[in-house]
Amino acid sequence: CECLSGFLGATCEAVVRQCQLSNPCGTNGICDDKPEGGYQCFCKQGYYGDHCEFQVNLCVSKPCKNGATCINSGTNYTCSCTSGYTGKNCETYIDQCSEL
Repeated sequence: CECLSGFLGATCEAVVRQCQLSNPCGTNGICDDKPEGGYQCFCKQGYYGDHCEFQVNLCVSKPCKNGATCINSGTNYTCSCTSGYTGKNCETYIDQCSEL
C-alpha cells in the first residue's frame, strides 16, 4: 500500500505520531498528537504561533515612561529608568533637590 500523509504500516493502519517524530512545538510548547493524525501545539506562557515560535513582546505597548528603556522577557518586562525617575514604569519623578 502507498499510505497517505500521516499514516504508515503494511496497511496504512498506524498514525504517525508527529510529536514523537519531530517535536514540532520545540521547547516553547507542549505537543498533542491527534487521534485522527496531525498535532496541536499548546504554547507556554509568553509564546504563540502554530509551533510556539514567536515570543510575546510586552514592550510593544510602550509601558515605560519618561524615556526609559523597555526590556522584554516574554512573560514580563522591566523598565530601565533614566536619571531622575523611578517606579515599575519609571512614572515617578524623583525630586533630587528635596532629598538633600
